[in-house]
Amino acid sequence: MPNAKRLRENAENCAEMAEKAGDDASRRRYQRMEQTYLRLAETDEWLEGQVSPFAQQIAAKSAS
Repeated sequence: MPNAKRLRENAENCAEMAEKAGDDASRRRYQRMEQTYLRLAETDEWLEGQVSPFAQQIAAKSAS
């Protein structure tokens, strides 16, 4: 399984855990982990040449 796919699955798992978290600190921790996994997946895709850094910058600006 490609690294980026596995990292995105980990991010999805963290999002699910954040929804089920029993307290705010745990929820925030899982949300930070989710964002970190997503950034790692984006970096992996860039390193593997699947996505150009320019395309990532445009996507990040349009999401803001």
